[in-house]
Amino acid sequence: MTPMEAVVATDRKLAAVLTYLRTALGNNASAVTPEEAKALRDKWQDIKVPVTRAKLEELEEASRK
Repeated sequence: MTPMEAVVATDRKLAAVLTYLRTALGNNASAVTPEEAKALRDKWQDIKVPVTRAKLEELEEASRK
C-alpha cells in the first residue's frame, strides 16, 4: 500500500483526494482546487497528531474571531 504522504505529496494530489472524498458518496460538492488544498495544508501544517471533532470545532471557532 502506498504511504499517505506519497498520495498527498503535492497540492494537486491533495486536491484530487479531497475532491474524491467530497463527491464519492453522492454529495454534490464542488471540486477542491490546488490553491484550496495549499491553504488547508498551510493552515494545518503544525498539527502532527490525530485531531478530535471537539478540537476541530475549537479551531474553527477560533478562526472565526
